[in-house]
Amino acid sequence: DRGSILLDGAELVGRKPRALPDLEGGHALQPRSWSPDGSMLAGALAFYTSPASVTMLYSFASHKYVPLPEGRGWPAWMSDSRRLMVARYDGIAMLDTRSGQATPILGVSAQGISVSRDDRWLCYIENQSEADVWLATLAR
Repeated sequence: DRGSILLDGAELVGRKPRALPDLEGGHALQPRSWSPDGSMLAGALAFYTSPASVTMLYSFASHKYVPLPEGRGWPAWMSDSRRLMVARYDGIAMLDTRSGQATPILGVSAQGISVSRDDRWLCYIENQSEADVWLATLAR
């Protein structure tokens, strides 16, 4: 099995997909969110030998993976291509990818995080025995 595959959307016909670089140790990036400026891809580094995951970025400029200090998957970019919403063990946090500072947003176990283009709305699936979908307004 290969890792993540990219296909250039500008010229889909006749193009061959290319794989992201391999990671060591049997890990693979599970991509979840493109930065709005197109320079990075955020995802979870899945450990096939463990249920744990780590939020990571792949930089197209440097062709390198960058582990983030916070998050356990389900990253979603905000419109500035600097901040991400990430799922953590204790809830959802907003992570500044430059400083590494995480700001807690909600104390819920969540997945499927999505942020509106204007950064005003946050959508997520709450991990519990019921299946509710919640929206939260984000302050600017």
